[in-house]
Order: sequence, then C-alpha cells, then structure tokens
Amino acid sequence: MAVVGRTQDQLLGSVVTTARAVLSVYLEPESTCFENIWRVPAASILSVCRGRKTGSEYWTPDATGRLRFKSDEECREAFQDVFFKAVKARLRSAFPVGSLLSGGLDSSAIVGAASRILAEEDRSLVTLSSVPMPSAQGRVTDEHEYIDLFRGAENLRMLDVFAPGRGPFDDLENLVKSASLCSYSYQHFLYTAFVRAARDNRARVILDGDGGELSASCDIRGYPAELLLAGRWKTLVIALKNLGANRAVDLAVIKRHVLRPLLPYPVLRKLNRHNRFGTLIDYPIQPAYVQDVLGQDADRIMDRILQLASEYPDHRRNMVEDILLERRDLRQRSHAGFVDYQDTQFSYPFLDKRVLEFSLAVDGRFKYRNGSRRHLLRLGMDGLLPQEILSRSSKAPLSPDYHLRYQSAKKRARSLLRDFSAEGKCSKIVDLRRVLQAIETTPQYRAQYPMQADQDSQFTVPYALYLCYFLTSFES
Repeated sequence: MAVVGRTQDQLLGSVVTTARAVLSVYLEPESTCFENIWRVPAASILSVCRGRKTGSEYWTPDATGRLRFKSDEECREAFQDVFFKAVKARLRSAFPVGSLLSGGLDSSAIVGAASRILAEEDRSLVTLSSVPMPSAQGRVTDEHEYIDLFRGAENLRMLDVFAPGRGPFDDLENLVKSASLCSYSYQHFLYTAFVRAARDNRARVILDGDGGELSASCDIRGYPAELLLAGRWKTLVIALKNLGANRAVDLAVIKRHVLRPLLPYPVLRKLNRHNRFGTLIDYPIQPAYVQDVLGQDADRIMDRILQLASEYPDHRRNMVEDILLERRDLRQRSHAGFVDYQDTQFSYPFLDKRVLEFSLAVDGRFKYRNGSRRHLLRLGMDGLLPQEILSRSSKAPLSPDYHLRYQSAKKRARSLLRDFSAEGKCSKIVDLRRVLQAIETTPQYRAQYPMQADQDSQFTVPYALYLCYFLTSFES
C-alpha cells in the first residue's frame, strides 16, 4: 500500500484508522505525510549513492540468546555491569547532564546508576521531577515521597518542575511545526517544561527511563504458558496463584495467561479473543474518510495490526515483538514537536542494545518471581536503591494534576474546536461532533487509582485538536 505522493485530501492515508484499530503506520514505518519524504526507522541505516538509496537494519532483537546464571548474585552482578555501561555511555557531555526522576523504578534506577558514575568523576547530576502545581498539592496522588528519598545525595541537584498554568493545549502552532506525523503526547507541555529547566541549568542531555518496559522492566507476557510447555509445573502453579485474586488459581487466570497464548491467531480471531488490549484506542476519525482512503484494504490492514498484538507462549518472543512494534512507534522517542527541544537530546539507557540483549537472554525466573513483576530490575538494583522504591508496586502519573490542568484549559479548547467545526475545516477527516461531545465530560480521577486512564481527556480531545492544527498547517 503506497502512502506517499498522494493529494492533500489523502495525506493522512497512512495514519487514519477504523474504529478500534491502531495506526496503520505501524505497518509502514518509513512513511510520512509528506510527498517523497520518508523516515529512517530505528536501528536502520540509509545510504544514498548517485541518486539511489538503499536501506538496511544494523540490529534486530534476537530471542534465541541465552544467559544461564546459577544464582541471583551472579545475575545481579552481570546486570549491573551491562546497565552501568549503558548509562555511562550517555553521560559523555561537556555540559551538565539531566535525568528525569519520577520516583518510579525505571527512572530511579537510572538516577541511582548515573549519580554513582558521576560521583567518581566529581560531577553532579541534575534531576527533573514533575510535581503538582501549588494549588493542586494535597488534592492529587503524586510521587513526592519516593522522589524525596534521593534528597540529601551529595552530587544530585534536584529540581522540582511545577509547570504552573501549563496544559495540553499550549503552543499548538509550534507543536505541529517539526513533526512528520500527528503523534504528540498529551503531556507534551511537561516535556517542554523539563527541557526549559534543563536548559536553565546548562544541561543538554536528559536521561529518560522510557523503554524500561521493553527490557529490564518487561512484563513477561506468555510466561505461564511457557512454563506449561516446559513442564515446570511447580513454578507454573506459583505464578498462577500470584496472578489470581486471593492467591488462588481460577479459571479466568488460566484462560488469560495460559490458554490464550497457546491458541493460534486465526482461532482467537474467530472467537473474538485476539485483542489482548481488550479495547483498542478509538481514534476520533470519520469512518467514511477511512473507507475512502483505504477502501478494500481497510479490513486487511486492521487484521494485520491485530496480528501485531498477538501473544505467544514464549516470553522472549513476546519481548521481541514488543521491541519491533516500538521500533515503528510514531514518535520513535524523538519528542518531535516539543517546544524548545531542539538544543536538548533525550537519551534512553534502557533502549541500549546491550541492555535489550541482556534482558532478552535472561531466564524468566529472574524476571518474574513470587508475584513480583519487573523482578530483573529489582534484583539488579538491589543495594543501590532505597528499599521503598525496590518493593513498590504502585505508580502515579508523570503529570499528577493533569486532569486539573485539562479542566482549566477546556474553555479554550472548546472554542477552538467549535471554530474548526463552523468553518468546516478538517470535518471530512476529524469527527468533530463526537469530540465536542467528549469535551463536555468531566475527567474521571480517583486518588486511589491515579493511573486509571481517561479516554476523553487523555486522548480523544487532545488528539483531535492536535490533528486539526496538523492538517491546517498544510494550508497555503
């Protein structure tokens, strides 16, 4: 399916979706919305010689590697060696280095490693932590108690980033200027604040814990089914008990974690159990436009996308598929469009190929144990991080007061969407009627479940408005 060189009416042919489907760009990672302009996918090389271009991959994840450790201590030492090398490689800078610190396990591991490496060089690390606006403190669940565990460290310069008055509808004109696709985070305003805080402290590199879920923090899908096939019955029963309610093996757990990975995709499709996400994100795109652009290809593309989300009775294969899917990610972690990001580089130690390869090769018993997910990172950082962080299972959002920021900015967003609707702009592509209904809902937020997603405020409304600005940026 060609997606470049089309008319302006078709410029979103590579990214629009049918309802309940993810972006078709995952099937064509090189495509953009610009004629005769392509992207270079991650881990790829583009060569141009005498007007001819060729592309090749210089690395791809491999599920066949094996690391066999006899003990936890042996695994811990090996992990620390690889992880510290990955972090150290990203600290080479003539300027101070910054690191995001949310209080979660991934960002804390990076800060813990980076601070020790820099201490040996008599250098300091600038940490950047998102905290609620003063008006929201005490009203939302945040990470301050875990962030505060690092305070007092000699070579940490800890900065709290409040981003007062900022929200998801800021800088919309600037947001769309430098992106090849409409693929922005609803928390882009927070990354803008991080970059500005880093710049004010002369830091040009920001370490980010994003990507941990693909390596040392992976949630090893398919592992119980893998244990069944390997005949590791005792370990399987323990795993199923920890996955079930009240530490009991129930039928729902067996269906979800054992039977589903064992069934081939055609069977799951027939049973309508092929979607491991339950309900895929519903994009606010006009179904008629999708059909107009994709035609008879629409169902085939949707089916191929759902196959990308298949789960296998092999946790390493699932890890490989997740890494490959992430390679196709729209943003590819470039933070494209974030205001003022141009002079700052985000760097991801967990996406270092050494860390990815190590995490793939380690046996599942080091990744999941006695109900403890993300066990490889907990084990690897044991003794290097506070126990409160190593043992935590909770999490708060990166922007803990997002729902309040969204509410305060809704009036402006509503006005902008009504203007787009009245002028007829984007109506052929964006379902503005549905979006205007969504903006009238109040964000669902419960302090005891702060990570619970809210479709309307976190996706439907922001994405639709970003898309409208993206589309109208092509006007002459």
